[in-house]
Amino acid sequence: MQKSVLFDLLKTLTTREKNAFLRFVQSPWLAARPETVRLAGYLLQTDGARERFDKAAAFPLIFSDGRPYDDGRMRKTMEYLLRLLEQFLVTEQRDREDFDFRLRLAALFIERKQEKLFRRLAETPLPFPPEEKDWTAEHFGQAARWHQLLYNHRSATRREHDPLLYERVIYYQNVSLLADRLRSACIFRTNQKEKAVLPDDSLLGWAESMAAVYADLPLLNTLFAALNSLRQPAEPAHFETFRDGLLQHPQCFSFADRRDLLVLAINYCSKRYNDGDRSRLDAQLDLYEHGLREGLLLENGWVTGYTFTNIATLALIARRFERLSQLLHDYGGKIAPRDRRDAVAFNEARLHHALREYGPALLLLQQSVFDDLLLNLSAKTVQAKCFYELQEYDLLDAHLEALRKFIRRHKEVGYYGERYLNFITALRRVVKADPAEAAVLRNEIAAMPVLAEKEWLMDQVPG
Repeated sequence: MQKSVLFDLLKTLTTREKNAFLRFVQSPWLAARPETVRLAGYLLQTDGARERFDKAAAFPLIFSDGRPYDDGRMRKTMEYLLRLLEQFLVTEQRDREDFDFRLRLAALFIERKQEKLFRRLAETPLPFPPEEKDWTAEHFGQAARWHQLLYNHRSATRREHDPLLYERVIYYQNVSLLADRLRSACIFRTNQKEKAVLPDDSLLGWAESMAAVYADLPLLNTLFAALNSLRQPAEPAHFETFRDGLLQHPQCFSFADRRDLLVLAINYCSKRYNDGDRSRLDAQLDLYEHGLREGLLLENGWVTGYTFTNIATLALIARRFERLSQLLHDYGGKIAPRDRRDAVAFNEARLHHALREYGPALLLLQQSVFDDLLLNLSAKTVQAKCFYELQEYDLLDAHLEALRKFIRRHKEVGYYGERYLNFITALRRVVKADPAEAAVLRNEIAAMPVLAEKEWLMDQVPG
């Protein structure tokens, strides 16, 4: 069952959705088969969708006719439940789309020549925020469709052109088109390879020429700044406007757009760091924390161990040790269960090492068995650094030899294995280096293109 698409989809449901789906399956008008209703109830218990599902053991609970286990019968029932779940999700989505219902209803009134009902609906405000500066791109697109319908109806019934209504249609269409085009341009440029050349884009040129016209809309102002920050990364004002718009005007973006733009901003900061600019480290950490608080970096309610470790690495690079301690306290329990033990132990150990608390760091690492191969390599590297800092050179030498053999055994580490093998070689040279050779050794370490913990190694050689 763990590999079933039904199980995978059930795991994405919120508690509210699980309860609503169970009511949906149980509803008399649906007339679902009794075994389907029982299967839904069995899977959607109060503790959520079952992590383990023994079909043979569940069979007599789902089918009450006393017949022996029939795998085909169970699979058919599961398939039927999956179809109902798909129907439920589409229905739920449609029920939340008030505007689409309103637009279809208005078109139906026009078609049936129900002028009074249409006029009553037309006079009702759109279900959007009262201020247009708080609208999303979707709001502007929907407003354009609505006002286009009003304009077409008035033109057909009164045989007249309404210039004010036409102006609103053009305005909403322009903003919607600009937002979509700018967002797409940001995504394209983010995915662009270093030497790749984007094709000519006349529509984007038009969008840029309209920047000043719509500067009062936070939606477009933020997107213009995002694009400019990608084009001119060394100009800090563009990024700051982009970041401030993203954080201060979240209502102007859908959840999906907020997540995409947040990742874009985080990646921008990473690229600046890789280019030698450390001035964005705190801003990047703020963005990560914002993403955790707002759920933008969560998957099914959890943050992956990989993402959390990236955040911890950033905090360590920026030497924001108190912030990392707080992150472990606040979000350690929100790391995905499959990653939590290893991610918490590894990052707590790294924090202890950064605080020069080598004993607790070694204890954590020695008590943990890291399932992920690359995380295991990183943990062994932290252990090596602790042995070096404690001047336990015999233990260090034995540990480095064990690490070398570990890498040789695990050929699947590929490129990463070379990084850590070079780390072993460089650290052994650091231990044995004569002070007179320090300058040469630092230059050699700096010149190594594939090397784990390069900055730390260089710090160990007198400058």
